[in-house]
Amino acid sequence: FKDTFLNENEAGGHLAADELLAQVRLHLNDVSADLSNVDIKVCAYANFNGLEIACKNRHMKATASLRLFATGFTGRHALLDFVDVGAGKERADHKIRALLNFYINQAQCMHLLLGISHDAGYVPFLHDFAADRSQWDTMTLLEGYQVHPAMEKLGFRRKLKLPSVFVQAPSSTMNQTPSAPMNQTSLPQKTEIISLVVTGGRLAGSFKLIDTSLNCTKEMLGPILTNEH
Repeated sequence: FKDTFLNENEAGGHLAADELLAQVRLHLNDVSADLSNVDIKVCAYANFNGLEIACKNRHMKATASLRLFATGFTGRHALLDFVDVGAGKERADHKIRALLNFYINQAQCMHLLLGISHDAGYVPFLHDFAADRSQWDTMTLLEGYQVHPAMEKLGFRRKLKLPSVFVQAPSSTMNQTPSAPMNQTSLPQKTEIISLVVTGGRLAGSFKLIDTSLNCTKEMLGPILTNEH
């Protein structure tokens, strides 16, 4: 997130949450009119200790607290979560993969924004979704200041940058310049990154399921009950 948000602690978390939701809402409106009123759920994961050190080595104030920012962000809206998963890249990876597997098969989930453009470790996992056009078309890649070449090769149909929410340049803790080549899997281990999944769908009540094979819209109001004798 931008330092202007982080430096304001809990109040900055409120502002970041509002701006992120506003920008995501605009994007969803551009994708389809059917997404104009969907519920938006945000799941963000990071190693708070490592990320705070990296941010303070950039421009984050010494008196600012990432945990207070996360508290404000998470508490701003019921469907927003910014979670500390502790040290170890695999912890965030595990969360992201599980979320994607869960939501991609939910009829209520109509679109996914993936904030994982920095990490080629997700590429083999995403290949399976790229092979299914109906699933691939429901995904947008949220681009950070760098997109791994392997991610580019996946050929996301939709990409989105949010300069009003996230920093658009690497922090000074990185061991490379923006133009330097990346390694084969991800950004340098020293760099702390937020992994993010944003979903758009209808989480309660009736929802719409788009049946492309029939070119029509079905209203699903609830389970079908049968009376067996």
